Amino acid sequence: MKKKLLSIIIPTYNNAEDISNCIDSIVNQKHADNVEIIVINDGSTDNTLSVIKQYTSEVKLITQTNKGVSFSRNLGIKVAHGKYIWFIDADDQITAHSISDDLLVMLENYSYDLYLFGMRKYWNQHIKQDIFNTQKELVSKKELKKKFSNLFISNNLNSPCNKIYRTEFLRKNNLFFNGYANGEDAYFNYNVLLKMHTMMVLNDVKYVYYLKHPNKSISNYNKKRKNIDDAIQRIDYFEHTLKRLGIDINNGVYNREIIDTLLGIYHEINISNKKSFKANYYQNKLSNLRHKIKLKGINFKYFVKALIVKSSVLTYVYLK
Repeated sequence: MKKKLLSIIIPTYNNAEDISNCIDSIVNQKHADNVEIIVINDGSTDNTLSVIKQYTSEVKLITQTNKGVSFSRNLGIKVAHGKYIWFIDADDQITAHSISDDLLVMLENYSYDLYLFGMRKYWNQHIKQDIFNTQKELVSKKELKKKFSNLFISNNLNSPCNKIYRTEFLRKNNLFFNGYANGEDAYFNYNVLLKMHTMMVLNDVKYVYYLKHPNKSISNYNKKRKNIDDAIQRIDYFEHTLKRLGIDINNGVYNREIIDTLLGIYHEINISNKKSFKANYYQNKLSNLRHKIKLKGINFKYFVKALIVKSSVLTYVYLK
């Protein structure tokens, strides 16, 4: 039996309504026979398992007690047989021709550490935004220093779903998801950038990301200190990563990351009055983050967001 070029890993927990659309988007590809589909049922309590069992000839099913998305993806890395790995969320899909002739030729004949491509965001079945790089290019570790900002201002750095990773590269460098309460995807990709030697940037959209409710578009913070501490530590680690790569931290990607993190934290804390806002346990930590924001490299939308998060008063008004 011919070895599959690509292993697609789909962790799922209670996605009975969506997972058939996800799997169909893969099995209906022209080159689906070159793909190993690994679905990891992470202790679902709804009808997810019954839906997956309808695809017994197309997917490899692994069922476990609920251990979280990071554990599930890590298991996928360990059991995958493909030369490359693509992580897909069970409530998302891939575009109709994402596994193209050109992609398979590259996967088979080259051993780039990862591929970066575009994603399409939908909001209630309407296209919200296409995020992708306009130029196809091979980027080396050395070139990443000067190209980092342009690459990830145009595309999504943190998501693992708009990237395909070489399996042996992940295993050899012990690159796994850390299971943090917040930001496990970002940590994973920061470490990937530290270890990678070559990245092929593609100029097309291959992933379809569905924003079915507001919470999916906002980082998963809550009032537990562990979650917010993880988010703050993630920014520190991002800064550490950029410095190790020799990249100036005063860039649009870094500034945008701080802004989105602060807005996500403030949104979920949802302080009800100015007094409690000032007295909040995290004020000193969040204040330190605010002071790190520069206005370099951000568009008007993020300029407005920056003004909001840099001001306690404007943040309070925004929350109200």
